Amino acid sequence: MLQEKDGDLFLINKYGTYSRNELQHQLLTSKLTVKELGQVYDLNHSRMNHVLRLLGINERNYIGDTRIPDSTIDPSLHQVFIGTLMGDAYMTHPRCYQVAHSIKQCDYLYHIAGRIHKFVSSLSRGSCPLGESISLWTYRHVAFEPYFERFYSRGKKKKYFHDRTAHDLEAEGLAYWFMDDGGYNKHGNYFSLGNVSREEGAVLVNLLKYKFRIDCWLQKHGQNYFNLYIGASGKGLFRDIVSPYLIPHMRYKIGSPKMHPSSIVNLHADLCKVAGRKVRLNGDPEKYSYKKGTIEELVKSPKISGTAFKRKPSKDEIIKLLGEGYTDGDIAQRYRISRNTIGVIRRSCGIEKQSSRLAPDMENKLTDLFKVPDMSILGAMKTTGLTFYKVKRWLQRR
Repeated sequence: MLQEKDGDLFLINKYGTYSRNELQHQLLTSKLTVKELGQVYDLNHSRMNHVLRLLGINERNYIGDTRIPDSTIDPSLHQVFIGTLMGDAYMTHPRCYQVAHSIKQCDYLYHIAGRIHKFVSSLSRGSCPLGESISLWTYRHVAFEPYFERFYSRGKKKKYFHDRTAHDLEAEGLAYWFMDDGGYNKHGNYFSLGNVSREEGAVLVNLLKYKFRIDCWLQKHGQNYFNLYIGASGKGLFRDIVSPYLIPHMRYKIGSPKMHPSSIVNLHADLCKVAGRKVRLNGDPEKYSYKKGTIEELVKSPKISGTAFKRKPSKDEIIKLLGEGYTDGDIAQRYRISRNTIGVIRRSCGIEKQSSRLAPDMENKLTDLFKVPDMSILGAMKTTGLTFYKVKRWLQRR
């Protein structure tokens, strides 16, 4: 039932009473996502969305909108995104940027992660046709929508190059494109364009010819695949343009000696330091390794204190935590796995679901904190890392 009172609209149903002004304030000012808002009101995601629709609230925050305090993309960072999207980076969602490379190019991928560290959600090891690979994902954020429109705006699931795709590509962006897709031989340099049409290839040839004055042409490479080739007459100018921006591990593409990949342990430690937070690295400790670096070493590394890793807990661990009073959500958050996985194990053992509340260790920590005279909600938030609403709800339940 909807009621209007004092310029506000209220929804009253069996789950409670909801104020339109209060919900809008929490979405716009407190920057809560719909999921976080549902946790405040003890509603699941679909019920919270239903409440918002009935009250006519269209505002939505995505997880990236709330976790990225500064989403400004300066001209240099713009060139990183444009250059890598011209190469191997891709977007399967309008608000999410992804890139993957061979594990042998982990130095380059971590270099990209360092450049865009404020957007990075996680990294992960996987496999590709050429062997092991490492991938990077960003949070979903509205800042990526313009890039999606550039490369995927013509209703195509794969990238499409047209006149406006890279009209503002500069030397730095060209270097990132070359580090992604470039190569060399004794006669010159080239870009592997992959499965593109001749029209798309012509657009890229014109870009290099008329914007950078580089002599190049389209060269067929296998069935339906093309290379953009830079011959002997243009390779000197091209290398002068991109050379200042090439990282040491990629300078072999202009003829320098090839360097051995660095340890992922050290690379990930440096990324966490640059980002100023723990960046999740997904992988199996027993399988994830490259030369001197393994996840097991990274966990123990003094360079990173408490780095979060995605690790599926054993059934015995989950049963033990459930017996100690932890909720499905507590365990899912601790191990970065879905609540459904926890729920299946819980139900198979006949364990009843715990009501949504704070984990026992966090409740004990709050109890100790509020024994201190003049302890405020803000002080407890800073100490525990909890939100205002979680601390407030805990105080109300005492």
